[in-house]
Amino acid sequence: MDTGAVQQVRSFNRIVAERIGALDDRFLKRDRPIGEARLLWEIGPQGAEVRELRSRLGIDSGYFSRVLRSLEKQRLIRTRVVPEDRRLRRIFLTRAGSAERAELERRSDELATNILESLSDQQRSVLTAAMRQVEQLLRASMITFGIEPPTTPDARWCFDQYTAELNSRFDGGFDPGMSRSAHPEELTPPSGLLILGRLQGRPVGCGALKFHKKEPAELKRMWIAESARGLGVGRRLLAELERHARKAGVKVLRLETNRALYEAIHLYKRSGYVEVEAFNAEPYAHHWFEKQLVVLKSVVTQYPQEFSMSKSAITSSELTPPVGPFSQAIRVGGFIYFSGQVGQDPTTGKLVAGGIAAETERVFQNLSAVLKAAGKSFDDVVRAGVYLTSISDYVALNGIYAKHFSQPFPARTVIGVAALPLGACVEIDLVVKA
Repeated sequence: MDTGAVQQVRSFNRIVAERIGALDDRFLKRDRPIGEARLLWEIGPQGAEVRELRSRLGIDSGYFSRVLRSLEKQRLIRTRVVPEDRRLRRIFLTRAGSAERAELERRSDELATNILESLSDQQRSVLTAAMRQVEQLLRASMITFGIEPPTTPDARWCFDQYTAELNSRFDGGFDPGMSRSAHPEELTPPSGLLILGRLQGRPVGCGALKFHKKEPAELKRMWIAESARGLGVGRRLLAELERHARKAGVKVLRLETNRALYEAIHLYKRSGYVEVEAFNAEPYAHHWFEKQLVVLKSVVTQYPQEFSMSKSAITSSELTPPVGPFSQAIRVGGFIYFSGQVGQDPTTGKLVAGGIAAETERVFQNLSAVLKAAGKSFDDVVRAGVYLTSISDYVALNGIYAKHFSQPFPARTVIGVAALPLGACVEIDLVVKA
């Protein structure tokens, strides 16, 4: 891991802890530390189940018990056994606890207002935009993956969500009974395995493998919850499935998918899967993919430059610096790979107003700034990736897009997505000849 990045994270943690008063054992000038205050907020007006709350917050069981005892001693909470399942306990705020929570809410608003009031309008816009992205990235870092039995309630919930989404998106719906099997016994070692992704204890995705001894393995039941999309969960889950497949000795991993699942198709192509002829009779499939998980030594020897290439970052001073772990562009081998740009005004940090036309113009201005920093122009672009939250914007996009390129036009992919950073309508990335 890059030591500079590690030090930046540590520095960020220190300044946040100091600025919000987390170092004081009287958080927000109340008679309790931040841990107790946070628990009161999380319990909330509806109460919370003890085990679920501890799992969601990832708190050590010993510390969690001590905090609960302290809050009970202060008569801020009460605990009750759940009548339907006496193994479970639920926490509720007392009247005093509700009043204390309301006071903490008021003081938290005051602290946030104080932070924002000390900054200019432009600084506030930059800070809040950065905070949104940092929050999103931190949530992504909190997602964990693990092998779990396919018969648990959470696993069944994931399968139900998977089936419901396919049924809503496929022409004519989806009947799992007509699809190729993925029964629990087929997804249980040694026949296969199921991986669940979790965020704060709750399932947010799943993916499974079916093993066939020396034959290619199958990737099944790949699904990501809508709330976790845009966090890179699909890419990480796919990598985790591939890691376990390699560990099991799998040399080739196969999958089939429906044309309606364009996000999945894009993910597979970006992850090195190659479209091949149909290898099964799956009635819902339009595309079949496979990936070689084992790279032959002869290939590495024949093409060493493909497996060992230095890379350098390219940054434009005209744009807002990236607030996430990415570069504006990377030069590697014979190409320059540009990160996606949205219609963000670098002077305000905000998305430009005016819809698809204004945003597309701003996207090309931002891309032009990075091209300039790389010593390149739009004539050097060999491929463009376009992401639209509404395919109905396709015509408007094309009108502006065409002004920036000439024959022969670069290769291009246009993909419909659920959402983009800052609530943008369009995002464009590029591949440029170095």
